[in-house]
Amino acid sequence: MSSRRFEALDGCRGLAALVVLAYHVFAYAHPAGPLSGGYLAVDLFFVLSGFVLAHAYGPRLQAGLSPARFMGLRLARLWPAYGLGITAAVTIALLTTRPAGLWQATLTALLFLPFPQDLGQGPSLFPLDLPAWSLFFELAANLTYALLHRFLTVRRLLALLALAVIGLIIVADRADGLHAGWAPDNFPGGAPRAAFGFFAGVLIQRLWPAGLKPASWPVPALIGLAALSVLFVPVAVPLRPVFDVLVVVLVFPFSVAVLSAAKLPTGLGKVTAAIGLISYPLYVLHMPFMPWLRACPLVVLPVLLVASYLVGRLVEPPLRARLERALRV
Repeated sequence: MSSRRFEALDGCRGLAALVVLAYHVFAYAHPAGPLSGGYLAVDLFFVLSGFVLAHAYGPRLQAGLSPARFMGLRLARLWPAYGLGITAAVTIALLTTRPAGLWQATLTALLFLPFPQDLGQGPSLFPLDLPAWSLFFELAANLTYALLHRFLTVRRLLALLALAVIGLIIVADRADGLHAGWAPDNFPGGAPRAAFGFFAGVLIQRLWPAGLKPASWPVPALIGLAALSVLFVPVAVPLRPVFDVLVVVLVFPFSVAVLSAAKLPTGLGKVTAAIGLISYPLYVLHMPFMPWLRACPLVVLPVLLVASYLVGRLVEPPLRARLERALRV
């Protein structure tokens, strides 16, 4: 297994987390404004996940790593920061609204499962931590990959992606875009989003097992970032379905493939590594604090960024190690 680290992809992951946060704070109520497509950053997460996991675990799965052990490793990776997010959400709910069904929602949330009861925050199936919808579908894609990895030839991956594209087109047509997967009326839409993104990442890694040939960093980095600028483009509502599908199917896989070639200078690599470190904690921690983020973002956001860094640096590693021992992985 290659030990190569993809520093530019670390930065890309951090950028995606910041875009999701900015979308939830500033753009959610403005369907045609800048960052109105910020939810598409989740699809970028899926592509990154497929590429990185195929790179890190594909050889180990081929060598005999069992699907059960692989899923144990994934749960140990995802649960610590997410558990903190759920703890924060439950604590805030107990101190404020005390909604009916809170304990049932907590149990299902801790298992990464949807909960159909509205807790007073809108029709989300993941009312304690909205980003959990993507973790549900991420884990489903992970399990599918672990079970089928020996059969996933390039031709079969292309066939799977073709089916997922059909699903994306159907979802975009019915939901006026790809903002789907998190609520009762659009929950099935999360499946083609996760399937396409994750297995597109797997395909990229299968075609270029160590990433594209490392190149002088400015060129691939600038190309990749230019492609990702589509996340900041205001799009008229009638054009949103076509725009979303094209971005997810063409732009994000291209960006990940190109950024995989960017070999960054040591100093810049450390910066992108730090940005990547905060990405997942920030993603799963920000929603419980949304009222305060929207009310005074200049105060709350820096605190949340520092907290996310500390969680990623000091909290996640020991908790992950304990979970791996508990799960015997």
